[in-house]
Amino acid sequence: MQKTSIIIPCWIIDKSLLELTKECVDSLRRTTKNYELIIVDDGSPMGVSDLKKLADIYIRNRKNLGFAKTVNKGWQKATGKYIITCNNDILVPPGWQEIMIKWLNEPDVGAVSLINTRDKITDNSQPFDQRQDRHVIEGGCYFHGGFWGLTRETINKIGFLDERFIQGGYEDIDYFYRLIKANLKLICSFERWIWHKEGATRKITEEKRLLDEKISEENLQRFIKKWHNNPHTDCWFKLNEILVEEYPFKNK
Repeated sequence: MQKTSIIIPCWIIDKSLLELTKECVDSLRRTTKNYELIIVDDGSPMGVSDLKKLADIYIRNRKNLGFAKTVNKGWQKATGKYIITCNNDILVPPGWQEIMIKWLNEPDVGAVSLINTRDKITDNSQPFDQRQDRHVIEGGCYFHGGFWGLTRETINKIGFLDERFIQGGYEDIDYFYRLIKANLKLICSFERWIWHKEGATRKITEEKRLLDEKISEENLQRFIKKWHNNPHTDCWFKLNEILVEEYPFKNK
């Protein structure tokens, strides 16, 4: 198995986020072979010494640069054939690496994600369609921008995340659309699923919430200007069509 590079962008502003990051790293280290773990610290005001200990490679931004610039630094540093971008509030199951690599070795695949649940699941061994608790997953059938992988060859072909999308928002959808435009498939595999404590990394005040909403709207307008369509009505719908073709079965 060739090397996998795992990129974890993070911004630690309290102890709970640091603990989430430790849990994330622990789940990755217990389930991954032949890998390097790169933490890109987006100017965290605390937790620096802990993050350095958690990482194989530690990169620190002097100030908060946002998601696209932070992830791009990790992609640039990565030496693996397979490159995984992982939010620091993700837990992964055994077998995730083999499944993602299997799909990434297909010639027409641009990127791979795993099905996402917001409820912790400890047993990840049963096939999805035989599980009694599959209702906790069936709402999350979309290509997951918080945990996805591609190859160095694909990055060389498509390029890096578009840094015009400031702070965070729509840079992942933009990249997925670029892959589609290059006639590459996006695979969302049901063979394993991740736990995502979505929103946990967004510890914000009301003032910060309003600022995030403003930035998100600005990034949406950047996307519309770039692609001449709205991801909520046009290309995102087309993206889902492509994903459904790759599902082993549809939700019931």
